[in-house]
Amino acid sequence: MKRAIKLIFCGILAIALTACKDEVKGDATSSAAPVGIEKTYARGPVTLTLRVDNESPTIADKIKLEVEMTAEEDYLITPPNMGAKLGGFEIADASKTQPELTAEGSLRETQTFVLEPFLSGEYTLPSLRYQFQKKGVEEVHEILTEELVLTVSSLLPDAAENLEIHEIGEPVALPRPKVNWKLWVLILAGLILLAILGFILGRRLPKGERKKKVTPAHVIALAALRELEKDGSPAPGASKDYYQKISDILRSYIENRFGLSAPERTTEEFLEELQSGSEFNAQQQSLLQDFLKHCDLVKFASHTPSEGDIKRTFDSCENFIVETKPV
Repeated sequence: MKRAIKLIFCGILAIALTACKDEVKGDATSSAAPVGIEKTYARGPVTLTLRVDNESPTIADKIKLEVEMTAEEDYLITPPNMGAKLGGFEIADASKTQPELTAEGSLRETQTFVLEPFLSGEYTLPSLRYQFQKKGVEEVHEILTEELVLTVSSLLPDAAENLEIHEIGEPVALPRPKVNWKLWVLILAGLILLAILGFILGRRLPKGERKKKVTPAHVIALAALRELEKDGSPAPGASKDYYQKISDILRSYIENRFGLSAPERTTEEFLEELQSGSEFNAQQQSLLQDFLKHCDLVKFASHTPSEGDIKRTFDSCENFIVETKPV
């Protein structure tokens, strides 16, 4: 199927390109290319070739004037200073190529000027004076080009002098674009239908699925304990890090489960808040107090716990989480 679509597309593209090519060919045959002018002037070791790309331009055309200068390597050519205008033409752009060595051993460079006419009629390109001299010699020679006459035609028809200028008419209102009401009605009906379907599907979803699912605090804490258990008992000298981790697990659980700011508070501040609250019973408060103080001894007093102490600390943390999780 995809291959068939590609073949059809390529066929349409080929037909379009062929049509465009035929159209361009027809235009090329119908309109003749502009006739240019080329003049060559030589004196001694210097040769000038003057080219004009169109001797009969219209007022909307730009004329390109090129002056190719060729001289032996030990001769210097000084072009004339053109200024901003040349024989009634405005010089819109001017450029000059870098000297290049020809097959005969001479140096060649080209000046290019883009000329713009303002009115129709005959324009005269004036004679251009180029000076040249041999390096190290003061004697200066000249080459003069001849004047050239260009005829600039108007874009108006031949009988433009008989044209009549009429008064400006009254403003005419632009026609209003036709509104495809059927299309807009279908689009509106489709949007309404989508809204109704979305409302019905939303009502059919269970309430639990509508709400964002949040992982319970005890599930997070018990998973963290399992990860800690995989690492095994702490190596000698690593008890402080182990107790820091298990203390953080329990403090984070209490904050997530009961909303108490356990991780940011010291043990004393946290225990004071426990005594003033009713979240835990006396046995749970006592268990927490022993657990946190034992962790502080290892973390801050450089107490070295035994393997039995480590096992009891882990079990007490796990039991507390299990006992206080939601029913």
